[in-house]
Amino acid sequence: MDQLPLCVTVLYSIPESFLVCWLGLSLVNERRCLWRLGLVAVLAAFFSFIARGLSLPYGFHSLFHLAFLVLAVTLLLQTSFWNSLLAVLFGFMFLALVETINVPLFCWVVGLDLENILRHPWLRVGMGFPQLLILGLMVWAVNRFDLRLINRKPVGKDMVQATEWEHRRTFLFYSLVAILALQVILVTFIRCREYLIRVFPLLPACVFEDAIILLLVLVVFISLKIVLRLLRLTEELAQYQCEVESLRNVGELFASMRAQRHDFLNHVQTLYGMLQLRCFQDAQDYIREVFQETVALNNVVVTGNPSLAALLHVKAGAAAARGIEFQVSVECEVGGLQIPSHELSRILGNLIDNAFDAAEMEEPSRRKVSMSVRKEQESLVFDIENCGFLDPKVKELIFYRGFSTKKGEHMGMGLSIVQELLQKYGGTVTIDDTGHGSVLSQVSIPYSR
Repeated sequence: MDQLPLCVTVLYSIPESFLVCWLGLSLVNERRCLWRLGLVAVLAAFFSFIARGLSLPYGFHSLFHLAFLVLAVTLLLQTSFWNSLLAVLFGFMFLALVETINVPLFCWVVGLDLENILRHPWLRVGMGFPQLLILGLMVWAVNRFDLRLINRKPVGKDMVQATEWEHRRTFLFYSLVAILALQVILVTFIRCREYLIRVFPLLPACVFEDAIILLLVLVVFISLKIVLRLLRLTEELAQYQCEVESLRNVGELFASMRAQRHDFLNHVQTLYGMLQLRCFQDAQDYIREVFQETVALNNVVVTGNPSLAALLHVKAGAAAARGIEFQVSVECEVGGLQIPSHELSRILGNLIDNAFDAAEMEEPSRRKVSMSVRKEQESLVFDIENCGFLDPKVKELIFYRGFSTKKGEHMGMGLSIVQELLQKYGGTVTIDDTGHGSVLSQVSIPYSR
């Protein structure tokens, strides 16, 4: 291994190690203390300076450098070993990508081959400056636009049972990272094939290149398989989350019914006291309030679908909290549909939320949302109507993926996904302006045959 000049160590290797670690830690969303990161870079650069002075086989210096960086990041930044390994691998992969573009371009600009450039320390430093600039821009972009490859969100108590899915997804993700790292190594071998053939003269050039190409093809197929498994696992986890949400809604409904039964005796005692005191008007008003609350709950229960009943009960509470009048009319039993209950709740919940958001923009007297359920031939039809109007331009784009009229980070599941889910089960969704101050969202779902 060629001896690294001290000027290259100070002017290039230290900033390179600093930016590589910073980029990798940013991508895996790990905490970063810049002065500790600078200490890691200094130690790693001088370790590389010493290691290059030793008589090591080709490639061993890079492996030792990588291992030292992982160890230093783990100890000095107090990061877990696996996250440190992942961060360093990501950093080196992007460094290799930048070098693949920068080195040939620099050789072409100065009119020298790589061996001659490496013999001149200042040319070596000059070749590295564009790489440092690009790495610095990458670090800025990752942190400026919050581009994370791993998003660490706290797991609530309701998601404890999803741990198995999370572990499987994490394992597949790490496997994919390892495969990508192997691809970078194989590409590096191809770039250095002339040097390797000189070091290992017993290996024919054609055999070496064919073996590397074969391995690259194999790695690509393995990567595709891992990606497909990740997508399938993500879909299973999303379905599980929908089922958990449906069960939570059912639990809230039953809790409300138990509370209502428990409060019944209190209501009777209160009415008895009012009648004893001959407060007849107060008793009448009290009965009216209790009756309206009971009727509202019973209208939700008679849907014949516990998951949907729970959803409507929760939405009724949300509407009351937001000052919205929410009316539900159920003309038939909800059952025997092709679509699973949790998917139905997911779709209707999204449309009801959209109706609430639109109604909330109206004057207090016009904050009204109604929902009706009726049977029409061989389908079940859900009508959700809210006060307001629908812009014709918005209507043309409303089912396009990525389109939303909402602001902020959380914008719901999107009407395009609602449409895709319904099409999957033979259903349809339409959203139209009624022409008399309201917007109607209509969902039609066929019965199972």
